[in-house]
Amino acid sequence: MHHVTRALVLGLGLGAAAVALVALAAPGTAAADKQIRLAVMEFANTSADRQLDSLGKGLQSMVTTDLAQVASLTLVERARLRDIESELKLGRSALVDPKTAAKFGKLAGASHLVAGSFTVVGDKMRLDGRIFSVTDGSVVLAEKIEGDRDAFFELEKTLVKKIVDAVGVKLQAKERGAIARLHTTDFEAFREFSNGVALFDDKKYSEAIEALRAAQNRDQEFKLATVTLAEYQDLISRLQARADELQATQSEIKHLEQQNEARGEAEALKKLHEIAGRKDARDPLDRLAALYLLATVYGNITDGTRDLYRMQALEDRFALQRIADTLVQSYWAEASASFPRVLPVVRDELGTLPRALAQVDQALATTRTQLERGPVRARVDSVRGDTRELYFLSNLTWTGMRDDPIHQFPLRLHLDGRQTAELHHRLYELGLKLNPPAAWRQQALQALADEYRSLGDFGRATAMYTQLAGILHDADQVRAVTQRVEDNRAIAEALERSPHKALIRELMANGSHTDLNRADPILVGHQIASFNQDPRHLFRDVAHTRMFPESGHWGWGNADIFVLIGDHPVWQMQGEQWALGTGPRTDPRRAEAIRYAPEEKIDDDDGDDSVVIVDGLARRDVRLAFDADFAMPADLWPFRSDNSPARPDSKGRRPDVSFVFGMRNIYADEVQDPKAKKPVIARPFHALAVVVGDGAVRLEELTQQPEGRHSCNAHAGVAHRGMKLGHKELGRQAADLRSAKAFKAAFEVTSDAVKATVNGKLYSFPVPADHSGFYGVGFAGKGFADVHALKVGAK
Repeated sequence: MHHVTRALVLGLGLGAAAVALVALAAPGTAAADKQIRLAVMEFANTSADRQLDSLGKGLQSMVTTDLAQVASLTLVERARLRDIESELKLGRSALVDPKTAAKFGKLAGASHLVAGSFTVVGDKMRLDGRIFSVTDGSVVLAEKIEGDRDAFFELEKTLVKKIVDAVGVKLQAKERGAIARLHTTDFEAFREFSNGVALFDDKKYSEAIEALRAAQNRDQEFKLATVTLAEYQDLISRLQARADELQATQSEIKHLEQQNEARGEAEALKKLHEIAGRKDARDPLDRLAALYLLATVYGNITDGTRDLYRMQALEDRFALQRIADTLVQSYWAEASASFPRVLPVVRDELGTLPRALAQVDQALATTRTQLERGPVRARVDSVRGDTRELYFLSNLTWTGMRDDPIHQFPLRLHLDGRQTAELHHRLYELGLKLNPPAAWRQQALQALADEYRSLGDFGRATAMYTQLAGILHDADQVRAVTQRVEDNRAIAEALERSPHKALIRELMANGSHTDLNRADPILVGHQIASFNQDPRHLFRDVAHTRMFPESGHWGWGNADIFVLIGDHPVWQMQGEQWALGTGPRTDPRRAEAIRYAPEEKIDDDDGDDSVVIVDGLARRDVRLAFDADFAMPADLWPFRSDNSPARPDSKGRRPDVSFVFGMRNIYADEVQDPKAKKPVIARPFHALAVVVGDGAVRLEELTQQPEGRHSCNAHAGVAHRGMKLGHKELGRQAADLRSAKAFKAAFEVTSDAVKATVNGKLYSFPVPADHSGFYGVGFAGKGFADVHALKVGAK
């Protein structure tokens, strides 16, 4: 389930998300002697079809959300109700008993308890609702409401109105309007939403998110599904960030204990890890300061850094970067929830980092002060000052620097393009809490509007531009914004009429995040007519944007650039030039498939191995599954061709596809050999791979060769791009896959073996005890392969 929803890390906040979902009224909204506090229970399914059970949770959420719109009512949180159910070991039917309902209600602190059931028979549906008075257990309301199944929303609204009447509340006009708004009229969207809530309760987080996304996709206006998805994503993100941090920290502490060449730094870092691990600390600032310092050390790895650690030249820089990611994710999840007490973003602008154990306390004290004050001089356009608010505002929108939160921060959080825009929107909303000057608001709104437009979201961009126009006072600026709105309208209309609108949308969104120099979709919009007339250039340009990121023009600063395949971040470790890309992109940094399509060469050289790393977590034992397809899709163009489509398998060959694990030394510096007086590879890349070939499944050992190419872009990536790997076969088992156009494979690494199940047949090989490292997918040879349905941790 790792990274299933890094979008979650956007810091909506547990309190904020809960308020958005349930809109709980403050206890003081009604007089103490008249306060009505409702506990709405899950509705029981009395139908024969058990697959409808989850609808009870969906109805509970809808009724609770509607009742929460009434200012004089207070709602008990759903999580609290589930805890009490568990404590009392109650079944759904138990709450029809007045005595049990009264006992339950008192434990929940409720004045009234709402319980009910539903029945679906064919295309008909019935709701049975009861309200119990907790004081004496009397039944205040017993109502049956019947109608068409597809009009479930009308039945739910009718029940809500009767509940309000039964507790004696007179609605204001605004409250009546809020309650009357429909959640969704699509029964299947309602079913998916209900499934999502039920799956989350069962701790099946990945499935829950998929169900809620399905509900959202079926009905874009289903706001409750959207808010619930955001809340669940935030909860899962916090859990996952903490779990990843613990795993990385525990492994790193063991490693630091063995570090000799940078002993002082290692001791200081170990101390910081211990402080960061104190989750139960009374004041969280020490933990946040330790997280911030650690994130700065592990992420600050380029040679141009003024405060480079010795250990960074001794370690695998890719591994250090991924540790930095987990630390940043934990910091953001906690710091954003406590804003404006501390700065919520991570930058490398703090003072001297501790290089010895004796320096840790002073470094923590300095960092605490800077996190509460803001670490750099304020710069908000022409507005300057030294107030805390301006320091914070400056850091929320700082751009153009190696460590800025606009470009670097989303990469640390593993966000896609849409989630990145939402993060920036979140930072803008945080900034509004500081009463920012008009110049800051204008700058931030302009950037947000441009970003949404760069994603091809003209509706959201227009809304931002309209908001911006409302606070501008210069006539020329207003006219410029108005022109952008008109451009949006014209291009959106032309796009809807184009037979290639899906591909054009993909080019608009993805072009701004690649090296095509098409940062503004307006430029693409002007080409719609020519694309309609001759789509070959469109196909070529879209294929170019689908290349896997591999060098500086894909990003900024020192963070590796990834692509999310499904919900898993995937980095290109190295590859045959122009060989690796993705299938259609639903987002600049999101796709469902990895595609391998190397260009044909005159000599029949198989070229270099192409390897991608999945998740960026070093593990000893892991499960990974994927499907591989060798039939070329109709939309395949070479990733680096300016001509018509060329077939990468013109000789009828099929590439090898492999599960690669135990990857170490992804990017370790060369060292100077004093005798030879030249740089040598002291820590060569090493891995194991289960290779699925035409006639066999093989276990191979992969080792970096000293005579091979050894290059990387130190500015924008920390992974090698051109290693030559040696292959040593450790085992082979026959497999008749020559005629297979595709295969399904699942791999599992345990303490002493790796098992591969390919098209239902099991292959097993012994592995060395020391096989910890990163894992991913490898490709070699000519031909085409499409790897999709990527899953980690599933048998």
